[in-house]
Amino acid sequence: MKANLPIPSFSALYWKEGLLRGCVTAIGLAVMIAVGIPWASQPQPGVPPLENVIEMQKMAKWAPLLGAVIGTVALLILVTRYLRIRSILTDGIIVKGKVDKIETYERRTDSRTVTSTPSYSRSYWATMSYNVNGTPHQVCQKLPYSPSTDGALEGKEIELVVLESAPTKPLIKNVYAVRPSIRK
Repeated sequence: MKANLPIPSFSALYWKEGLLRGCVTAIGLAVMIAVGIPWASQPQPGVPPLENVIEMQKMAKWAPLLGAVIGTVALLILVTRYLRIRSILTDGIIVKGKVDKIETYERRTDSRTVTSTPSYSRSYWATMSYNVNGTPHQVCQKLPYSPSTDGALEGKEIELVVLESAPTKPLIKNVYAVRPSIRK
């Protein structure tokens, strides 16, 4: 059965896909490097020049090129991932799978102040098995939210969307399905 699912908005994908968030951040960083370093290295009237101004100006000459390279690579990765998700959701097939195992990784993310209370960040990984055209596959994927949010519970059945040409890279249907808005 062909999936033909609607494509989520870019903002919805931004919050579900860590790779897209990282690319957007890298593009912002690239713009700051390309524009900020040359601007900051300009001599200011009435301010005595620093001792290492020559080195700073040499570095500033290459900053736009470095920013352009970083931004271009990030943009290529972002577009490639977006097109892949779009292709899987529109041209893929829906297959039933099973969540074999859920692993939780917890790390401490508290601030560096003495009075702060410790806080923890959790990431969840699901190992899933499924069949595409009679061929068994097993993958391990990071979940964007807790397993219960998108129905990825250990030992339970799950729907995956997969391209027949790339059966080892499925998407979890409930994660990418466009949900009706609560707001009116």
